[in-house]
Amino acid sequence: MANNTRTLADPADLSFEDWFELFNAGTNAVDLAGYTLTDTLTNAAQFVIPAGVVIPAGGFLLVWADGEPAQTQGANLHVNFKLNQNGEAIALFSPGGTLIDAVSFGLQKADVSEGRAPDGQTHIVTLASPTPGLANSGGIAPPILRLTTADLTAGKATMLWEAIAGQTFLIQYKNRLEEPMWSDYRRVTATGATATFSDELGTNQQRFYRILRNP
Repeated sequence: MANNTRTLADPADLSFEDWFELFNAGTNAVDLAGYTLTDTLTNAAQFVIPAGVVIPAGGFLLVWADGEPAQTQGANLHVNFKLNQNGEAIALFSPGGTLIDAVSFGLQKADVSEGRAPDGQTHIVTLASPTPGLANSGGIAPPILRLTTADLTAGKATMLWEAIAGQTFLIQYKNRLEEPMWSDYRRVTATGATATFSDELGTNQQRFYRILRNP
């Protein structure tokens, strides 16, 4: 969150400042001593993480990007740079200078966070609500990944789209767009990073669908 005006106050001085977090997707704790954080990819060693900063397996590390590194106490990490709400990059490097991970973001809206959802995935989405220290969820409007019409001779349509595990979708349809109302087809609950459904079209020559998230 690079435009934090009221969402989360820094406990060190109660100011509303930029923040981001790191997620450990592994099954072992990670000691980050000597790793570096930066918002300038050409300056890998902009901020060196001090000793004592460890992310447990499946855990999160909240980082205050407030330009006040002296406020660091244990895992309450403060770096010597701030985030640009107009957009930039954040990167994590190993002690040897190898890029571990980086994200780029564009113009930020006030008190709206972005992140990977589900945690550990590669794509960045706008989150329905900030979840510092907790799993990211509720990405807004997951984009369609793939839409296929399979086995036309059998009249079957199959759809696959990006989702978040546990998220529920309502599938609706019309046989003609000029019909005044959408008809419910079924609800689908995602069990992973994608969701899918298939529809037997029968004698219908065409059918139109819409997918409603968390109805």
